Amino acid sequence: MARKTTSLATNRVGNCSMTLLLDKRSRRKSAEYPLSICFNLFEDGMEKRYYFHFNEYFTEKYFHDVCSTTASRSSLLPVKKEWEATLEKYREKILKLSKYHASLTIGLIRNCLEGYTEETQGTSFLEIWHRIIESRQREGRAGTAENYGCALTSFRKIMGDVPGFAINKKVIAQWSDGMKNGVIREGVLIGKIADATRGMYLRACRVVWKECNRQGFLTDVEYPFGNRDSSLVPIPRGKRRQQSYLSVDEWTELYNVFVEKRYPDSWNPFYQERVHVSLGLFLSQYLCNGFNMADAARLRYNDTYFKEGGKAFEFQRKKTSAQSSDNSTVIVPI
Repeated sequence: MARKTTSLATNRVGNCSMTLLLDKRSRRKSAEYPLSICFNLFEDGMEKRYYFHFNEYFTEKYFHDVCSTTASRSSLLPVKKEWEATLEKYREKILKLSKYHASLTIGLIRNCLEGYTEETQGTSFLEIWHRIIESRQREGRAGTAENYGCALTSFRKIMGDVPGFAINKKVIAQWSDGMKNGVIREGVLIGKIADATRGMYLRACRVVWKECNRQGFLTDVEYPFGNRDSSLVPIPRGKRRQQSYLSVDEWTELYNVFVEKRYPDSWNPFYQERVHVSLGLFLSQYLCNGFNMADAARLRYNDTYFKEGGKAFEFQRKKTSAQSSDNSTVIVPI
């Protein structure tokens, strides 16, 4: 009598093996059992198993007939190929997960597939958010780190400590609404902020979402952000001030005031000097296409300045240096 096929196997990923089978541990009154993938791995010197169930139930005989079929004309062969493709799909998920984690654990796999687990091992959406903040601090991007930290504080204030990867479009939308309209906590309205700040916080969250997806989490969860699709969470922009600007004549007048030091005699010399330096910085920022204070602090009399006979200087635009292949070098004629 031929031995019954009880599982379909695929290649291992690190310390984890995967098989498609019927989980007969459940005490069902019928002869059908849930179709499942069993993840078997060694963790802390112990063999551990985790069963991921699909909402499909079959008898042992049907499962054996499908797994054993080889005839090209068999009506069961498409079912077998579908099961094999499903098993390979989940193997790819675990393979992606393993690239960013030195050792696979049951907690990591559960977080990846279920999006939530109460187990202490593994990681979470908020933990990855915190790690990104620490990474930006190590890179010297203090402003970005502070912005991401404020965004995380806002998220926790409105949504609480969401466990694991229980994050989806509904959660993000609820947080966005809380930032827009505020939430009532113990009779007090909290969390309400301006749209420009809300946009910055949502963009920080988007960075975290993409990093989680890169690491193998949230791969089956709908991407929540989008300004063109009304079903997604829009990221607002700050109010534009296109009508608030200085004319060329006004800028020219400010420049002449700076060069000639035409300040009111009623101002004491100390105050005049402070205004002079501030106006000079303001004009420089405008003429240098709006560089910020971090850029101004890095201005140096470098090789470019001397090679050009004092007629040009260069600086690296700090804000975009991390995303630019040429380090955002800007050369400005004097």
